[in-house]
Amino acid sequence: MDRKSSFIRIGGFVALWAAVGVGLYLAGQKSYLLYHSLAELFSIVVAGSIFLIVWNARRFIDSGYLLLVGLAYLFVAILDLIHMLAYEGMGVFEGYGYGTNLATQLWIAARYMEAGSLLLAFVFITRKPNVTAAIGGYAVVTTLVLMSIFYWDIFPVCYDDAAGAQTPFKIISEYIVAGMCLAAIALLHRFRRHFSRTVLWLLIGSLAITAAAEIVFTLYRDPFGPANYVGHLLKIVSFYLIYRALVSTALLDPYGSLWQNLKQSEQALRRSHEQLEDRARSRTADLERTVDALQGEIAQRREAEDQLRNARLYSESIVNTVHEPLVVLDSELCVQSCNPAFCEFFDTYPRRTVGKPLEELAGGQWDIPVLRKRLKEVAVGGPRLEDFEVRHDLPEEGRRIMLLNARRIDRGQGHEPLILLAIRDETEQREAHRTARAERQRLFSLLNVLPGYVALKGGDYRIRFANRTFIDTFGKPEGRPCYKLQFGHDRPCRGCRLPEVIATGEPRDAERAYPNGQYWHVWEYPFTDTDDTELVLELGIDVTERRRLEQEVVETTETQRRRIGRDLHDSLGQNLTGLAYLFQGLADKLGGQSEHDERIVRQINGLLKKCVAEVRMLARGLDPVGLHEEGISAGLRELAANVEAYFGVPCRVHCDGPVAVGDDATATQIYHIAREAMNNAAKHAQATKIDVYLEDSGDEMVLRVIDDGKGITEDARKGEGMGLRVMTHRAGSVGATVTVAGGESGGTVVTCTLPKYR
Repeated sequence: MDRKSSFIRIGGFVALWAAVGVGLYLAGQKSYLLYHSLAELFSIVVAGSIFLIVWNARRFIDSGYLLLVGLAYLFVAILDLIHMLAYEGMGVFEGYGYGTNLATQLWIAARYMEAGSLLLAFVFITRKPNVTAAIGGYAVVTTLVLMSIFYWDIFPVCYDDAAGAQTPFKIISEYIVAGMCLAAIALLHRFRRHFSRTVLWLLIGSLAITAAAEIVFTLYRDPFGPANYVGHLLKIVSFYLIYRALVSTALLDPYGSLWQNLKQSEQALRRSHEQLEDRARSRTADLERTVDALQGEIAQRREAEDQLRNARLYSESIVNTVHEPLVVLDSELCVQSCNPAFCEFFDTYPRRTVGKPLEELAGGQWDIPVLRKRLKEVAVGGPRLEDFEVRHDLPEEGRRIMLLNARRIDRGQGHEPLILLAIRDETEQREAHRTARAERQRLFSLLNVLPGYVALKGGDYRIRFANRTFIDTFGKPEGRPCYKLQFGHDRPCRGCRLPEVIATGEPRDAERAYPNGQYWHVWEYPFTDTDDTELVLELGIDVTERRRLEQEVVETTETQRRRIGRDLHDSLGQNLTGLAYLFQGLADKLGGQSEHDERIVRQINGLLKKCVAEVRMLARGLDPVGLHEEGISAGLRELAANVEAYFGVPCRVHCDGPVAVGDDATATQIYHIAREAMNNAAKHAQATKIDVYLEDSGDEMVLRVIDDGKGITEDARKGEGMGLRVMTHRAGSVGATVTVAGGESGGTVVTCTLPKYR
């Protein structure tokens, strides 16, 4: 066809459709119901024609896609026909009270069936469907849809007659149908080689216009509005295109499809030929690789035989050097081979040993019936023989305890399995175990008669071992941590040295007071268990009686100190004060002396005042009254004021409230510890500020003295300073602990911790 004829044909096509559009528009202006009926009748006639042509040509149609779509359009036509009759104004269903919703429901059902069929047809793109089953399936689906609308009334409402608007279900359904059409276009592009070019583009055009029509149908607000008019016009065009694709082009003009099939067959034949050539080349290459592999396998087999021979020699050399007797037995328990140690064990030679039954070599010493039964079980695939004990008398060594171990040796198909029997002398090991048990029992007995307790503790604070003294004092461990068993706490004790001993590997010792009123001197040593677990060996000696005597000595000493303090305050202090007043009066009477005499008077007066202040300070230190009644915080504040007045260093006490301790002796020791720390900070550390913190956490009292001086010395860090030894002794006498460490920003921090369970 030349270009002029093509233009004439296209012009005629455009003029025809323009005339159809104008005619339909004029009909719509006259009566929208007439326009709707003509549009629907066109779609119904086209759909029915498609079905009739496909049905009559079903035996000659090769495309399963076209066949299923043609069958489906019969039922699309049925739904569209009922939709046309149900349209408002037709008068067919007016007496039943359906309204506009009925026609809209039938419209949505027809569109779902059309779009679903165009998608379902791709399942049969390469095979033909069963025509009878397809017709039956569509008939059942159509019947169910109609019953859900007319009989069961369960089909969703598509148009709200009261509100005069489409329902969300109807709008969403239009979008879903449009999406199904777009999905069908994508599948057409994927399977485009199964369609001729003309059929492919006609189908794509029909689906695209159908999708556009569905979008337009979501926009109308009145069933007789412009959007409805445009949507039906697009529907006419889409049905025309599907008619051209399925009937006019694919069926009435089958040559295009025939040439398309021939082209596809030619391409398939060419691919088959290429695949056959590739397969032939592959088979040739496989054959060459097989020959190479066989040659390599022959070389590998030769190498394997050499390796097997060498391995046999190597294994025989190893077996011959093993000091334990080894023997290989057959199923009748006759010797097949053995190592020199086996011959030496039975005092025989290899030539005299091979072929002999094992029971003959054993000479009746072993429990042969039981051993034979067990070895027979091993030979038939039963469990290995593990540590079977026998007694054997050797000429020079006497009776020995021997353990027999046996396993099965599989030799492949057609060969009976063998049994490898190993004989191990267990006499020395048994004796060593017996000795070790005796020594262990002796050690346990020794630990249990010790006057102190012994315990092994892990990093989780749980007790791995405890002697009798520990159990009698604190109870059985039973998996409880030491802080719960010994102290009744729910968490690890504050200041516990156990993690430090494990981390540093350095021993520690201290005296501890326990809730039961006992005092123990405890040594802690790093200990490594047999499984390399890091533990702490804790040894404790009861020093309760010694502490009681020390307490009595301390109380006596404190009584003497207080008496001396009161004597200093009441006698010497008063006398010095009186002397100071008398001297001041004498100086006033002798006024007008020389400048030299006045200077001497001022010096003497200053010395007297200083002596009075020092005597008062000594008296207060020897007799710190009110520590128990008023609380130690009051005494510490007075001490801080004296230190600040005497040394000129600001000293502050931080305490939220009164903190009381159990007795005057304990309060006095804590007071002296704070006094020693504050004096050291003022005199030796060159501090410019001293802060004293007193805290009561409920289960312990904590005293901290913090200064900003030059820091802790190495001697004090090692506990060699006199001041630290004095403070440690005072703390130990009341069951407290003292630590000295450097501050975060310099200076020194002295911490005294006093448990409340004393």
